[in-house]
Amino acid sequence: MGLCHGKPIENQQNQSRDLSISGEIDPPPNSHSKKSSNFPFYSPSPLPSLFKTSPAIPSVNSTPLRIFKRPFPPPSPAKHIRALLARRHGSIKPNEASIPEGNECEIGLDKSFGFSKHFMSHYELGEEVGRGHFGYTCSAKAKKGSLKGHDVAVKVIPKSKMTTAISIEDVRREVKILRALTGHKNLVQFYDAYEDDDNVYVVMELCKGGELLDRILSRLLKAYIGSSALRKTALGALAKTLTLPQLAYLREQFTLLGPNKNGFISMHNYKTAIMKNSTDAMKDSRVLDYINMISSLQYRKLDFEEFCAASISVHQLEGMETWEQHARRAYDLFEKDGNRPIMIEELASELGLSPSVPVHVVLQDWIRHSDGKLSFLGFVRLLHGISSRTFQKS
Repeated sequence: MGLCHGKPIENQQNQSRDLSISGEIDPPPNSHSKKSSNFPFYSPSPLPSLFKTSPAIPSVNSTPLRIFKRPFPPPSPAKHIRALLARRHGSIKPNEASIPEGNECEIGLDKSFGFSKHFMSHYELGEEVGRGHFGYTCSAKAKKGSLKGHDVAVKVIPKSKMTTAISIEDVRREVKILRALTGHKNLVQFYDAYEDDDNVYVVMELCKGGELLDRILSRLLKAYIGSSALRKTALGALAKTLTLPQLAYLREQFTLLGPNKNGFISMHNYKTAIMKNSTDAMKDSRVLDYINMISSLQYRKLDFEEFCAASISVHQLEGMETWEQHARRAYDLFEKDGNRPIMIEELASELGLSPSVPVHVVLQDWIRHSDGKLSFLGFVRLLHGISSRTFQKS
């Protein structure tokens, strides 16, 4: 290493005199030959006195080490303990700012959005129809204005949930986006936004009918009725592996369609439900035309078991941790009830594969070589059926 030369070293008398002055604040350490520092990186150098300005040797020209003994004080738990006790004893509200500590100043959040404050004079809140992490949604009836007598959906966002500036800005941005998209035919309509001291109210179009029911009436039912007998058997085997809560939920959806005394629902039930819950998007998708077209098919009525088979979303079940058990149990049932020898060309047609696909290479693992029946891999692929793109092309 190279040597660094600084200022000329003063005589020992000046150093001893300065050390005696500073000794009132910090007592001088013992002789360097007697005791070394507790820190190895501050230990005295064994080299000659040329390096007396080293940080290991206190002098007038060096910064006293006591400044660096504790550069950052440890965080005090008092603020968090006081805030916890205040929340526990109810002395502060959830939407209030945090408790200041020391010289900190309390910064309040601006929860005024500039919306109209006459919500209660325009709408009458009804029952709750949905709940999320940040708020909940209720049905309401308009008292006056162009929507008088109409049912609307009101998203209620409590201001007590807005504990940060980011959450407040999220609400502003949401309303701004909804205003900008007003009038789009494929989106839920936004009417207005209100506020009071406790909540923000976002008034929107009320869409009745469950999400699962809409999906059953359009995509899943369409795919099931258009499937072959082999795929219907595979879906029926998978439906038998559903849990009791899943079956209970499907039973509720089945009851909404109004089955007859024998426990069957007809295409007339589907058409009635679609007309009751239809939206502009469903009308544009020509679901009603498809229902009229398949009314002449042999599957004019479905019992609860077939309804469950038509309602299953294989992709949704695949996302569950128990999917492997569902699929294995369903394959065992399929082996007993409906598995039969099938040609590769027939399976390719069943799955809607393009003629350009080398089916003998792709499907050779989906059919058992011993008896020509579907393997487990082929059974799972059969459950998915024809993809939505293939179906639309056909």
